[in-house]
Amino acid sequence: ENTAALWAEEQKSLEAIYQQDFEVLGTAYWQIRLCKDAVLRIELPSGYPQSVPPSVVLVGSECQVGGLIKTLAEEWLPGEACIFGWAEEIARRALPEAQEHQAQSADVGQSGSREECSKEQLRPRIVIDDDGNHIYEPRTRKHRDAPRSVRDGQKLRVWDDESLDPAHAVELYHGEVVEEKKSKFQAHFAKVVNMGEVKWAHRELLSDDKLATATHNTIAYQFYDYTKSIQVLDYDDDHENGAGKCLGRLLKHGGYMGIFVMVSRWYGGVQLGSDRFKILNRVLQTLLEKSGVESQPKGPTGKNAKNKKG
Repeated sequence: ENTAALWAEEQKSLEAIYQQDFEVLGTAYWQIRLCKDAVLRIELPSGYPQSVPPSVVLVGSECQVGGLIKTLAEEWLPGEACIFGWAEEIARRALPEAQEHQAQSADVGQSGSREECSKEQLRPRIVIDDDGNHIYEPRTRKHRDAPRSVRDGQKLRVWDDESLDPAHAVELYHGEVVEEKKSKFQAHFAKVVNMGEVKWAHRELLSDDKLATATHNTIAYQFYDYTKSIQVLDYDDDHENGAGKCLGRLLKHGGYMGIFVMVSRWYGGVQLGSDRFKILNRVLQTLLEKSGVESQPKGPTGKNAKNKKG
């Protein structure tokens, strides 16, 4: 995608999430009001997000966030659309008044009085943009001193009409919650035959209040696309680097066809290293075996999968 398209996509997401608190100041200049007196000014360099991070400045607050912004920039990865994550991290760590501002910006009913509410209730978890897309805002718990992948949490996602079409509804299966070194894992799967069913299953799972709080919801899927005569294998790490590829490899080498899988992880404060991949595989394999899911041939003619990730 070109830079303009990437900017436009991120702008739509930010407008849907922050609503009146987001403002476009110019072609490459945005701002987000984080609280009554503090505004995050954003400059988009021509190489963002492909090769360079954005430039951000906090205006109107006495909080010193230069060190935090520098750290965020150093930890940024090429290709990462990061403005939502940066804004939330700056608000959480440097602006305790931001939560109060968010509550005041919410719909409070008649006479302007309001009940106290948690951060989870301040903004909708799923909002709709002008094009009718459903934008999923994760509610992952923040872990200040955790690894970058944990601090990033789940991805912001945009669901199109296909993911909402009841014609694509499939049955969802869930495994037991397994705890390992304070982290918790739970596997899920659905039998699918096309991308419409993959999208429906993914969106439906993330609509669950419990799964919305997971640190990561890693997915993989494999099915034979009869319209294109190819076998599709794809995955998404959800910021748990390497986890999606791990699940994809299990599906490929295990011969699991016509299936969408997701493994949720709730980080418990202890880093697991490479053990987390073994646990992901184990909880998923256990669920598939208990559910009687069997290996199948690779497409009607035994062709190899076309891995969209490369």
